[in-house]
Amino acid sequence: MQALFHAHSHWRYIIFLAAAVALLTMFIGWFGKRSWTSKSKKLALMFPIVVDIQFLTGIILWIIEKRWTGGDPLRSWEHPVTMVFALALAHIGFKKAKTEEEDLDKFKKAAIFYCLSLALICLGVFRVTMQTSS
Repeated sequence: MQALFHAHSHWRYIIFLAAAVALLTMFIGWFGKRSWTSKSKKLALMFPIVVDIQFLTGIILWIIEKRWTGGDPLRSWEHPVTMVFALALAHIGFKKAKTEEEDLDKFKKAAIFYCLSLALICLGVFRVTMQTSS
């Protein structure tokens, strides 16, 4: 159980790295007016995948620890709901990038939705770590 918690806790660094790579790729493509290639698609897909893995470990912890009982409102509901929205934004961003016809729009949509997703992830991580450290 402790190993799963540590994996979930430390996976955030992989998310931040994947977000940095994906966002850098999307912004370079958007502002550099680049072509959407299979490499662009793979780098764009990387972000939702690592968020999926984090969500999976988090939901397993939530179920095993019976967090829905509400003993800690932050960890019971606020953090999971925030992360569900972040996950949804990451997937919407990738889906919109795939379905756009113009390359510039692919990069733009992914960049916007990934930024929103990352903002929610940062908020969720900040709220949990600030409560833990105080």
